[in-house]
Amino acid sequence: METDLQNNKENNPGTLRLFFAFIIDPSCVLAAKAFQNLNSNIPGIKFNRRANLHLTLLYCGAVNNNCLIDLIRLTRESFQKNYSSPVFIHPKFSIKENRKGGMVWIEFEKNKMFSELNRSLYEAVKDISIHSKLKDELIPHITIARFKKGVQIALHEFPDPNMKLITSGFELWASCSGKNGLIYLSVFKFNSSKSKDVLG
Repeated sequence: METDLQNNKENNPGTLRLFFAFIIDPSCVLAAKAFQNLNSNIPGIKFNRRANLHLTLLYCGAVNNNCLIDLIRLTRESFQKNYSSPVFIHPKFSIKENRKGGMVWIEFEKNKMFSELNRSLYEAVKDISIHSKLKDELIPHITIARFKKGVQIALHEFPDPNMKLITSGFELWASCSGKNGLIYLSVFKFNSSKSKDVLG
């Protein structure tokens, strides 16, 4: 991890590209794998690797390295005051198109607790994380693939529509360039009150 973080610092002097996200459980991984099996022979689609699967809580953007300790401190304070574990339900596969192509999500039902956590975290770190954006209609989702414009995607029923994603905390991640493309590395874990925080 240190090598990849160092490479990131060399390519982006003085900054780290950071975001907050929930770790996903094995049931989400199996669903992502099921989608991949349905579309494995289609050109123009790129599947996210297992280690990169996550449910984004807040995107920070490029944050000055000198601000990292303050970012963690402010997040911990907000976490201790406001955190309640969201439970994500009613998953489905969905497509979100853009001008270059699009993305495939495991999309969950809109979640008031999740939205409130997103807002409270944004308020806590906005003065440090100047690239953070607060969305009014935040949809909980896991990006499992990206595709080029014109590619036809086969979407089927979600393998387990009754699946629940239960969370106990979230993590601060760094987006880094590795030998095999973009990778996400855990920087700090904000655990529930029964567990200790962990430096990645």
